[in-house]
Amino acid sequence: MQFGAVTDIGMHRKINEDNYYVNESDTFPYAVVADGMGGHQAGEVASMMVVDIIENHLEKNLDTELDYVEAGEVIRQAFISANSIIYNYAKNHYKVMGMGTTATLAMIYQNKIITAHVGDSRAYMIGDEIKQITKDHSYVQELVSRGEISPEMAKNHPKKNYITRAMGAEDTVKVDISIKPYNGETLVLCSDGLTNFVEDDEIRTYIKNKSNLQKSAEELVANLWLAAPFVILVLLAGLGGLSEEMNEAAEIILPLWLWKGRNVIMNSDNLVGITLGNRYDMLEKIGTGGMATVYKAKDTLLNRYVAIKILRDSLEGEEQVVS
Repeated sequence: MQFGAVTDIGMHRKINEDNYYVNESDTFPYAVVADGMGGHQAGEVASMMVVDIIENHLEKNLDTELDYVEAGEVIRQAFISANSIIYNYAKNHYKVMGMGTTATLAMIYQNKIITAHVGDSRAYMIGDEIKQITKDHSYVQELVSRGEISPEMAKNHPKKNYITRAMGAEDTVKVDISIKPYNGETLVLCSDGLTNFVEDDEIRTYIKNKSNLQKSAEELVANLWLAAPFVILVLLAGLGGLSEEMNEAAEIILPLWLWKGRNVIMNSDNLVGITLGNRYDMLEKIGTGGMATVYKAKDTLLNRYVAIKILRDSLEGEEQVVS
């Protein structure tokens, strides 16, 4: 299983309220995306909290003895727990009162795609065609479902960004769980910053090279930056080998999203050329996510190349929010 992830603040926003997490475990590979809301910094806090809480819950409760239905229930409980924690945190911290976030997760387990979903971020599967797995929890989707407007009309509806369900908005939340057969499709998780501006078939067109999903995600966002001027989050997951230029470092690249350098306090956006911890020569930046920057580095102790993920400076000292 390989992954690719890109988030971009776009042209009109000063704060990126999108966050994501990827677990590249051989047994429980999954990814989750979140698009926060609630005003200045509140949405950023909510989306950060939801991905961290879900990650921690799944790490403690997933077990290989579970079947795929039971694994789906563990995921649902992770969402329930995250919703409760975010809701109560917002009640007790006036600066983020009223915050909320979408959350969409996809896991491959026992040849099944297990998805969990709240809000209007989306999960797609791409094989011979692109299929939307999740159903938006939004006002316009309700109008479409009732036959009051067409899907085409929904795209330009003045209330298309009104969501009807969010994590942390209320003390309880209903989580949509879906289980489908997995036959090697590429999965796409994305925020509405992409789907508000791009047709489904266009997404499929960009995700045609499965050999390098990170490159596909970067090209998708780069080519659509002007068309989609708000925050975009695209996360891809699928099978297939790494591209030829990455084969030499493949063993190191695979776990790059799992390393959390929370104790590193420096300018995480410009570490190229320094030696980290008297051991890692930082060679080049290879990716930037909603929460972190990823670098290719040389491990001078073991004489090998590694990838290091470092939390962005804006999140340093925020561990109390997500603990």
